[in-house]
Amino acid sequence: MYYVSPFTYVMEVLFSQGEPLHRTSLNDVLTSARPVTALGNQLITCTSTELVTIEPLPGMSCSAYMDPYIVYAGGYLADPNATAACAFCPFRTTDAYMQLEFNMSYAHQWRDLGIVLGVAGFNVSSRLRSPLFFSVLRVVRGRR
Repeated sequence: MYYVSPFTYVMEVLFSQGEPLHRTSLNDVLTSARPVTALGNQLITCTSTELVTIEPLPGMSCSAYMDPYIVYAGGYLADPNATAACAFCPFRTTDAYMQLEFNMSYAHQWRDLGIVLGVAGFNVSSRLRSPLFFSVLRVVRGRR
């Protein structure tokens, strides 16, 4: 039923919109003077409690050790030149997080808008045609 509800697509349109990419933190969002209306298209800065600590192989930097994984799965290193205790954040952008956790994507904005407008158009046309439909039924019943 999740995909049948038009509310799903309204929420995806609202949450996946965003401004040009810039680095943000939760503290910036909460203390900002201007309201944040959407979560999409923002860079994520992980706090120290959100970073995953990984030990690279001996003689390798964090960047050399983690780059193949980061290219495949995304994320970023807090200090790419470190040689021990690599601090890794699994998400670089809010788009990656919302895609994985909620299946919401900035790329779906026009599709979702079309679905919402289609549902609204169908509801309006159904409401406008219902009196005509019932008046035809009254005429047909009256002829019996």
